[in-house]
Amino acid sequence: MYSLIQTGNLPTDVILNLFDMCVESILLYGCEVRKFENVDILEKVHTKFRKLILGVSKFSHTVYIHIYGELGRKPQSVPIKERMVCYSTQLLKKL
Repeated sequence: MYSLIQTGNLPTDVILNLFDMCVESILLYGCEVRKFENVDILEKVHTKFRKLILGVSKFSHTVYIHIYGELGRKPQSVPIKERMVCYSTQLLKKL
């Protein structure tokens, strides 16, 4: 992923889609059945990547809400909860 970003030839939305398909799918694997209590580790990975895309120093104290807003993204707790609700709904339909 780092080399894709450094080339500068890909638009930001394509890089984000690639990240979602390649990295996020691995990080969120099984989150529907596992209870995530500490999402901080996932947030750190995503924040590092988002700062890399935006060209912000990884040592800067940029407010996370600005990073989310600039890229049109949401915190990782949101998709985890969405997946858990969808999975629970599917289970209840089968009962």
